[in-house]
Order: sequence, then structure tokens, then C-alpha cells
Amino acid sequence: MKNEDNGQHREDSEPHREDSEERSMQGDQRSSGSEQYREKSQQHGLDSHQHRGGSGTPGGDSSRSHRLRGYGAALMAAWTVTIAVSFGWLWLQERRNVREMARAEARVAFEKDTLYRKWATSHGGVYVPVDERTPPNPYLSHIPERDLTTPSGRRLTLMNPAYMTRQVFELAGREKSMVRGHITSSRPIRAANAPDPWEEQALAALEKGAREVSAEVEDGGVPSMRLMRPFRVEEGCLKCHASQGYRLGDLRGGISVTVPLAIFAGYSGRVVTSAAVAYGIIWMLGIALLALGKKKLAEMFGRLEASEERYRTVADHTAAWEYWLDPEGNFRWVSPSCEAVSTYSRDEFYDDPGLMLRIIHPDDLPRFQEHLHEEDGPHQLDFRIVTRDGEIRWMAHVCRNVYGADGEPSGRRGSNRDITFRVQAEARLQEQTETLKEEIAERQLAQESLQEQAVLLEEEIAERQMAELSGRLSEEKFSKAFQLAPLIMSITDAKDGRFLDVNERFLELSGYSREEVIGRTSLELGWISPQARQQILGQLGDIDRIAGLVLPFTAKDGRCLECEYYGELITVHDQPCILSVALDVTGQKQLEEQLRHSQKLEAVGQLAGGIAHDFNNILMVILGFGSMVEQAMKQDDPLKEKVGQMLVAAEKASQLTRSLLTFSRKQEMNPQLLDLNDIVLGVEKFLVRIIGENVELRSEPGVGDLQVDADRGQIEQVLINLITNARDAMPKGGVVTVATAPAQAGRDGRLYVLLSVSDTGVGMDQQTSKRIFEPFFTTKELGKGTGLGMAIVHGIVTQHGGFIELDSAPGRGTTFRVYLPLARGEAPAETIPVGEQVKGGDETILVAEDDSSVSFFIESILGQYGYRVIVAADGGEAVERFKENREAIGLVILDLIMPRMNGKEVFDEIRRMDAQVKVLFSSGYSAEMMLDQLELSHGEEFIMKPVQPIMLLRKVRQMLDG
Repeated sequence: MKNEDNGQHREDSEPHREDSEERSMQGDQRSSGSEQYREKSQQHGLDSHQHRGGSGTPGGDSSRSHRLRGYGAALMAAWTVTIAVSFGWLWLQERRNVREMARAEARVAFEKDTLYRKWATSHGGVYVPVDERTPPNPYLSHIPERDLTTPSGRRLTLMNPAYMTRQVFELAGREKSMVRGHITSSRPIRAANAPDPWEEQALAALEKGAREVSAEVEDGGVPSMRLMRPFRVEEGCLKCHASQGYRLGDLRGGISVTVPLAIFAGYSGRVVTSAAVAYGIIWMLGIALLALGKKKLAEMFGRLEASEERYRTVADHTAAWEYWLDPEGNFRWVSPSCEAVSTYSRDEFYDDPGLMLRIIHPDDLPRFQEHLHEEDGPHQLDFRIVTRDGEIRWMAHVCRNVYGADGEPSGRRGSNRDITFRVQAEARLQEQTETLKEEIAERQLAQESLQEQAVLLEEEIAERQMAELSGRLSEEKFSKAFQLAPLIMSITDAKDGRFLDVNERFLELSGYSREEVIGRTSLELGWISPQARQQILGQLGDIDRIAGLVLPFTAKDGRCLECEYYGELITVHDQPCILSVALDVTGQKQLEEQLRHSQKLEAVGQLAGGIAHDFNNILMVILGFGSMVEQAMKQDDPLKEKVGQMLVAAEKASQLTRSLLTFSRKQEMNPQLLDLNDIVLGVEKFLVRIIGENVELRSEPGVGDLQVDADRGQIEQVLINLITNARDAMPKGGVVTVATAPAQAGRDGRLYVLLSVSDTGVGMDQQTSKRIFEPFFTTKELGKGTGLGMAIVHGIVTQHGGFIELDSAPGRGTTFRVYLPLARGEAPAETIPVGEQVKGGDETILVAEDDSSVSFFIESILGQYGYRVIVAADGGEAVERFKENREAIGLVILDLIMPRMNGKEVFDEIRRMDAQVKVLFSSGYSAEMMLDQLELSHGEEFIMKPVQPIMLLRKVRQMLDG
């Protein structure tokens, strides 16, 4: 049966006879792969056998000894630092004790001197015999009893306490006493009692209330402790010192005591020395114990590492596929070489024990299963397996049953050795023998020819080596400059335009890899257009060089790069080529375009602000007189509804003005808590009449919290622009859907309310979608669009803290999704309740307005409600009218923009005449723009045109009453 299998294999391997050498190389590669697998397992530190509960250990256990030595050194260092810190703390404590003992000695000496002085003071001094050491004290000559003569004729003189103390201290100095004292004063009578520098500082501290001053100082080069306490004037002191101006309780001076620290340093040194010896013994004992422990642990780890190394060497470095099956058929251990032999990893065999049978060739599986049921003893079998990629390999299999120490079966031990190449070699050996005979004869003839050619080749090699050396130096210099240049550089074949080489800058900006570029043309890549290539070839054909030609280049991701192109014809290895150099000027062009765009926006903003100012004056007259007419009409007047429509249209014009100011960033927002559904409902009623009969407007109001903090007019303007834009995108009719939705999660984590406008129109491509919010960009025909509508929408939404998303594609319509921040709280009540009765008055009001229509309207409405109105046509006239009627005027209404003097200048002038006058500013410009120029305080307010009559009357009454 074995011979038949071998014959079958030889037939199967017939097409592969000619690549036996290649198979041998593959076998070497598999062996190398097995070694790499084992190295990888050891690097991971834990093989899969250990993971499955085996006895293996990490391959890197030898590093434990190194770690152990490191831990031992660290512990010894820590022990040394601990002993050193403890001894240092003891030394510092002893130093502190020396100073405290010296300070205590000084206090004792001071107290002794103090008691001695108190005794002498309480007796008014002591009389002593007069001699050369105790002559009469000249500083006590004012005392009548200073000198006495005893009945025996002996002369006595009064010795005051200070004089006695000084002589005692001098006697102590002559006797070389270790503790010295010195009596001193800030106003000494004797020069000997004058304080030294340290005593001057101490006396100053005592003057400030200190009860004691002490410090460690150098006294004559000897470390000493100095201490001073104060002397206060007592009753007995006045006998000798009252003439100096002292009073009871005054600081008269003090005694400084000096104690050398050497008195106590000797004892402290002995204590420190004894402690050093004790600490040294403790340190050496600890080091010895740590060293002994480290040695024992090192010996233990050494034995463990040697045992584990022997096991790993046998188990992991076998080239055969070894395994161990337990009695239940599960793998208890699989050698790492299984993957090199079978192409399946050991983890796959652990997880799937049946994999072994499934990879055996179907023709050999019955023999293998019979082999498994044979009796005990080593059994051998050759069979085939099918690898993961379908390759058939031959295995030399041997296995036997294994038993535990108790004699019970513990599984089956098996080994599979790859003999594929041996079987193939046997099949090919005969064929190779015949082939080799023919090759020997051919090689003998070829060898004779090669000997003749060798002499010629040696001569050619010598010549080429010299030429290559010269060329290599030149090419190396050019290659470095070419690759490191910050410009786009390439070398192409002049005939067919194929890239021969490109530098790193080319690859960076184009997005292509070197493999994608080399060998292909710029047209195949789409790098340049056919027109640009023809332009390059045309100029090169005329003058062989191009300089500063601006051309578009297209990167791999579709980006367009504008570059200044420089090219020249060169020769490389006798081949005509084109050296191309390009400078990317895309960023420069974009900056220039942004500058022009910014200047355009600034100009439009200034124009919009000026138009809005003049238009607001006109609208104020229309809205004002229209409101007066509407209020005067009866409820059943047939013209009342038409007047109402006129006012609605005027209000829409006012909203358009605010939109212009929003676009120019000069409009003040008037945010209110509003329900988004209410805004949509109001705009829907207005737009149904203007979008056309062939367009259906649908509303899908959301349910839930849809409250936003927004300017109603501006959000209505957003809806109007989006819906009319959708209408224009459906020239043949369609459906516009306006939907709202409750709080949606925004991209910044905040909660938003969604407003979406969808249409079934023609849609937009990607390029149009990117530019849709740019000012002046429009897809409409000339004269049918300004390009500002979507820019205004974007500006309003951004000003409200929201953002817009666009979803569109050609042929499937467009959807704009506007996200506005969700607001919390309760919506305020209407500022003007229906049917409110506005109060009038009889005060005098000065109105300064250069527009005659506006001034006539204000005069009419105020006069209608009883006010006396004084009108001024410009700023200069306003100042004159105020001077004439200063006592009567209760309120001044000032337009900010007027000839001769503007409103701010008029305000400053009349405030100098009357600091309490109340002023209401008005302007057609936005409050944001005007309030930047004003600093309003109490009694000043601002109102923006156009203003409803009732709002004007309420504001006037409010300021007059305030």
C-alpha cells in the first residue's frame, strides 16, 4: 500500500520535476519560518502550551537573575539612605540641644546678675572703701551722701548697682570665666557701657517690646550663644538716674550674656560619636543580611532557570510537529513547529481537536483512523495532509500511547515529520540523472567558450570601472539635489512622456506613490491635461526651455494645484528627456482670492448699512402713519384689512433691512424665547401666496420641546430664503417640505432643535454644494439672483450659535438642516398687549431729526397724545432750541446722524447746560453699531428705527415717569 501511495505521488508531482531546486529553497524558508515562530513565542514570554496548563515557562526566565541583582542593589541603597538620614537627624538634634543648653546657661547667668542688682538697688547702693580700684564715681557727684567718713576716719564712697555689675564682669573677664556679661544702655553714661553692634540691634528689638533677644554668633572666632534681656526703671533706680530723664518703667538698658558653645559641644560630640558607631554596626548587619538573602534567591532561580532551559530546548526547538493528545482526544501540548509543517497554528489545534483529522488527505484518512486503534507500541505511518492554501504535503508519522505514574493512560504522544521533499526527490532523482548527463556535455563546450571570452571581459571591466567611478560621483551629487529639493521635480522620456524619476516633493503634493508614477505618463495619471502637455511640448520644441508658465496640476485625490512650471530638454544615457520643475503657488493664489473676497464683503457691508439707515427712516413714516390710520378706522371699515396688509408688507421690508444689517454684521439681535413651530406657521401663511401654484408647501411640525432663543424676524428671513431657493430649484413644480424636530444631539455635545427644508428639485453637485454659502455665488441666470440669500442664511444661523448641514445630489433634490440651540425657560408675554391704552401727557419734548417726514410723524403722534413738541432740523438748531426752552423741556429725542452737529455732540452740549435732562437716542443704524459709540447712563436710552407709534409713546411715557 505504501508503494502505491508513493507511485501516486510521483504521478501527482510530474508537472513539478523541473522546479526541485525551488522546492528545496522553499523548504529552507519553511525551516527559517519555524525558527522565527519559536523566537517570537520566546519573545512573548509565555508559549501556548503554558497557556493551556502545561509545564512550560517563559523563554526569558534567565533575566530573573539580572532583575534579582537589581532588586538587591536597590534594597541595599535604600537601607544605606535610611541609616544616613536617621543619623543626620540625630546629629541635627544634638546641634539643636547644644544651642538650647547654651541659651539656658545664659538665662541662668542673667537671672543671677538680675537678683544681685535688685538686692543692691533695694538698698540704694553699697558703700565701699575708697582705693585705686573703687575711686568715687564722678557720675554720682549730684548725690550729697556719695562720700562718707567713718568715726575711725576711713573714707567710704557710694557704689551704685550698675557700677558694681560692671566691675564684677571685669573681674570675671580677668578670672577667664567661661560665661561673660556686659551691662549696656542705648544712653550710656560711661563709654565702657556703650553697646557693640549686636547689642545695638538687641536694644532696638527690646525697645519694640521684645522680652528676650538671643542668637548664635562668632565671638572672637569662637561660636557662642549671646542673650540679652531688658532693664526697666524701678523706684530705686531714680536715685542715680533721674537726672538722665528716666521715668518708672522706661527701658534703661540691659545685660548681654555670652556663653561659648564649646562648653557643651564636647558632650554632644561624644554622643554623636557613640551613635555613629551604633548606626554603622546596624548598617553593616542589614547589608550582610540582604547579601545573604540575595545569594540564596540567586541560587534558587539559577536552578529553576537551568531546568526550564533544558525543557524549552527539547520542546520548542524540534523541527518535527510534536503533539500530545489526552484520553478524550484534546491536545494537551503542540510544538511551535506545527505551523511551519501544517500551516495551522497551535492555538487552532487547541481550540479545535478535530482539525487534525480534517486536514488529512481523504484517500489516507481510513488508514490513519485504523492506525489510531492499533495496540500499544510505536507505530509508523506515511500519509498526506492538505495545507491551508491547498498544497499537499507528506508526513512521516509515529505515535505511541503514554501512561501516568499511576499506570493509567494519559493520552497519545505523536510526531509528524515533513517528508514531502524527500518523496519528491526520490521521484525526480532518476529524471535528474539523465538530465545531468546531457548538461555535462553541454557545459564542457560552454566552458571552452567562456575561457576565450574571459580575457576580453577583463579588459572591458577595467575600462568600465574608470568610467563608472567618474559617472557615479556626478550622479550622486545630482541625486541628492534632486531628491531634497523643496520644488516639484521630475524626469520624463521626451518621446512618450513616461516618468523616469520623481522627487519626494512630487510624491508629497501629488499623493501618488513612486510605484504608481514610474513608467506611466502624466496623462495616464491625470496629473496634467492634454492641453497643458501640448503647451509644454510646443514651447520646448521652439526654444528647448520653459520658464514661469502657470499651469494647473491635478493630485490623486482631485485637488487642483496651481504651479509655476519650468522645463528644459536634457540627455540622460543618450536618451532625450525633459527635466520639469514646478513651484506650488496654490496657497498664494488662495490668499489673494481671500483678500479680494474680504474687500468685497467689507464694501457690501458698508453699502448695506447705509441703505438700511435711509430705508428705516422711510419705513418709520410708512409704519407710523399706517398704524395711526389703522387705529382711527372702525372695525367694519372695508379698507381696514388692506391697511393691515400694507403694514405687514412694511414690516417685511423692515425685516429685510435687518437681514442686510445681519449680512454686514451690523444688526443687533433681539432674541426671545420662541417656539419654532409658531415661526414656521407664521411664515407658511405668508409664503403660500408667493411660491406658485405648481409648488406644494408641506409642513411637518415636530412634537416636544422646540423652544429657541432667537430673533423672530431673522429666523423668518432664514425660512423665506430657504423656501424661495427651493422653489427656484423646481422650475417644473414639486414639493417643499418644512419639518421641525425636538432636541437633537449636536456635533459639539449640546442639544439643538432641528429645522429642515427639503425639495424635490434638480439637486446640486459636490462643487456647487461647497460654494453655496459664498456671497455672490449663484447658479441662477443673470438678473435672477444676487448670490446673497444663502450667505445671509449662513450669517443669521451662525449669529444664533447654530450650524447648517446640506444634503444634495444631482437628480434627487436638496435638504438644508438648520440646527439652533435648544433654549430653556418660559417665553415672555407680548410686549404690547392687544388693546392696550397708551397714556399721553402735557410735557414739552424737543425732537431733533434731519428727515422732515420722520420729524413730522413724531410731532404728529406726540401732539395727538397731548405733548408740546419743539422740532429742530439739525444738531445746531437743537442746541439753540434747548437754550431757549431749557426750563420747560422734559425730554429730548435725538437722531444720532444729523448735519452740523451729530446726536452725540448735541448730547454733550445740552448735558453741560443741564446734567439731569433725559435723552432718547434714535437711529436707522443698528443698536450694536451705535451703542459702541455711546456710553449710556441713567436717564439715557436708545430706540432703533423704524418704531411703531405705540412703542414710541410707551417709551416716552416710561422715560418721563422714570
